[in-house]
Amino acid sequence: MSEDECDPEMEEKMRRNPDLFSTCPRPKRLFCYDWAKSFVSPYVASAESTVNQILETVKLKPEEVVYDLGCGDGRFLIAAARSYNCRGIGVDLDEGLVELARSTAEEAGVSELTDFKCMDLNELQLDGADVIVMFLLPVAIKGLEERILQHLLHNPGAAVVSVLWEVPGCTELERVHCQGAQGQSFRVYSLNRCLARAESAVF
Repeated sequence: MSEDECDPEMEEKMRRNPDLFSTCPRPKRLFCYDWAKSFVSPYVASAESTVNQILETVKLKPEEVVYDLGCGDGRFLIAAARSYNCRGIGVDLDEGLVELARSTAEEAGVSELTDFKCMDLNELQLDGADVIVMFLLPVAIKGLEERILQHLLHNPGAAVVSVLWEVPGCTELERVHCQGAQGQSFRVYSLNRCLARAESAVF
């Protein structure tokens, strides 16, 4: 079995228990293999109230650029474009979800402000992102944390939002830990971005 293949028995175990990611072998390129489509960033739609709460917390400004890593159906970027006139770039490995995001953006009248791509996150440049949103499993976050940290340090006004899981390498920059809807808590990391006070802050 090559290193980019996943044992069927382990695959089923990981479906039932994502915590096993911390103990299983990590491929050289975390986001490019077929098995990663199901496990590195499984599609779990964020509640609309959580989306709005996150966008309010980071205090988006018109024409800022928002990146969504593992964008799914594009709801974060579509909401940001409609409510704040922000530009958005979303990436996902699932071609069907990328097409859905594009069509939904078209229906919402914000297709000119959004760009959804089917691509490997290793190939994505974070330069120019004012806000980065991600809903990824810990093993995927681990592969990104150094790039995220450097982006925040070089862009003091930028913010990174991680839904559900923390970014271990950025703990000193954590500014908000908030409980969203349906148990979807989120953390906001930034050097000095002005953030709104979260209504459901955990601490």
